[in-house]
Amino acid sequence: MTERVIRETFFRPDPPVERTQTTIPAALYNGLRLLLKYTRREAVFLPIRSMQYQAVVDRTEVIFIDSHGGYAHQDGEGGRLIRIAWRPRAARSSLTEPVQCEIVYYLVPERKPLYSCRTMG
Repeated sequence: MTERVIRETFFRPDPPVERTQTTIPAALYNGLRLLLKYTRREAVFLPIRSMQYQAVVDRTEVIFIDSHGGYAHQDGEGGRLIRIAWRPRAARSSLTEPVQCEIVYYLVPERKPLYSCRTMG
């Protein structure tokens, strides 16, 4: 099978609009690390179809790009805007412990309702 390499460019809007501290489940963090290890690449691209986002996983962070918008030009090169970045801090004493993570929002976070409206007839 022929291997294809696609180059993507992403821009980090400055400055971040919000930073929060949280934890991510160990299973999620471990799965992302394993996926990155088995691909033997610098980064892994994961489509999140239900949200129309693309996640890009590398050794230091996971960035999220909106598939439908956020395109910019810088120094003559075009690329998509990073909306959110997860920056895990993997210092933990057990593989089953949640991982501390900083979430950085580069664009105003979209607040979606917790429920969806239904049409009653």
